[in-house]
Amino acid sequence: MVGTFTQAAWCDKPDKAAPFRARRQGSGKAAAILAVMRPIAARFMRNFTDGGRPRVPRIPRMKPIRLASLSCMVAVLAVPPAAANERHDLGALQRVVEAYARKEAAGLPGNVNVAVAPLDSRLSLPRCPAPEAFMPPGGRLWGKSAVGIRCLAPVAWTVYASVTVEVSAEYVVTARPMGQGETVNMQDLATMRGDLARLPAGIVVDPLHAVGKQLALSLGAGQPLRRDMLRQPHVIAQGQGVKLVSEGPGFRVSTEGRALGNAADGQTVQVRGPSGQTVSGIARSGGIVEVRY
Repeated sequence: MVGTFTQAAWCDKPDKAAPFRARRQGSGKAAAILAVMRPIAARFMRNFTDGGRPRVPRIPRMKPIRLASLSCMVAVLAVPPAAANERHDLGALQRVVEAYARKEAAGLPGNVNVAVAPLDSRLSLPRCPAPEAFMPPGGRLWGKSAVGIRCLAPVAWTVYASVTVEVSAEYVVTARPMGQGETVNMQDLATMRGDLARLPAGIVVDPLHAVGKQLALSLGAGQPLRRDMLRQPHVIAQGQGVKLVSEGPGFRVSTEGRALGNAADGQTVQVRGPSGQTVSGIARSGGIVEVRY
């Protein structure tokens, strides 16, 4: 090899004239390559040596972990949250449903009895701090029905309980056979006691709600009265001569007319006037039809 390396040469600054000097001192490609590599080698040694000795990187010392602390940490991580393991008491959920049903049925007439069927014992529900009872859409607390129980946190779940609501009260029945269109009087009615939840919807429980109204259909004796079986009595009868009263801002005109249909108080009825023109008005007692402009 051409040339000689010394410790001082390794640390010298790069010499731009080294390639040309190498050509004068030696011959061939080896001398030229050696002259080019010398400054590169010097820079490399400055980065990885410290005073001629190899530079050893320092590794930071780690704080020792006590074995007792580590074991405590592992123990804490191994214990699952308490809420995930606790199961909710099904009997407590049953009492939530019963309280909800009694509150909702408080406005029903008569004596109300609420019975909640036990939940399936195979249910395993995570404990809920605030279970909430609710009625499903379209549901009704009347007779046999279903009430939902839901939990929103920490684990969401929903179950349903079977509920039976019995309402023991008096209801109105016909005391005699009655025909369609008859006006109901107090002596035409009687009362019976039973479970309203087993009867059709709309049962009349107060006789005063039926007195003075007309039957929409014929009924036999002892039949329960429903609200849809009753209608307001007609104050205007078809073909009846009526007083047609027309009112508007600053005027009131009265003429005679003839009703073209039956109407109860407050219902709309058509009337033909003296000129043959047909108008619609509101039926009032006393044979009056009001037309407002």
